[in-house]
Amino acid sequence: DNQFWGPSLVLLYVLQGLGRSVYEGTNRAVFAETFPGPLAAAGFANCMMQASLAFFTSFLLQSFLPLESAARVLSIAVIVSATLTVPGHLWVRKLRSRQTFD
Repeated sequence: DNQFWGPSLVLLYVLQGLGRSVYEGTNRAVFAETFPGPLAAAGFANCMMQASLAFFTSFLLQSFLPLESAARVLSIAVIVSATLTVPGHLWVRKLRSRQTFD
């Protein structure tokens, strides 16, 4: 019996599961749309490489940065990468539309 977490731990796991299910489904759909047909295998390999690189970078930074600055640096990295997601996706869509008409 863990008195510290109590029911909050269940709520944490439920929210994490909901967030991950939305992320995974949407993320895979975007990759499937961006890399259609014969490009799908390369697209999903790219998806896995990006996730693995993000985990590696996070673990590396947590290992080498002082505890006081690690949370701040990782928070900034998450905010910057999240902010660049939409412009990056719009840029790729624009490039893809040019390829279709050229």
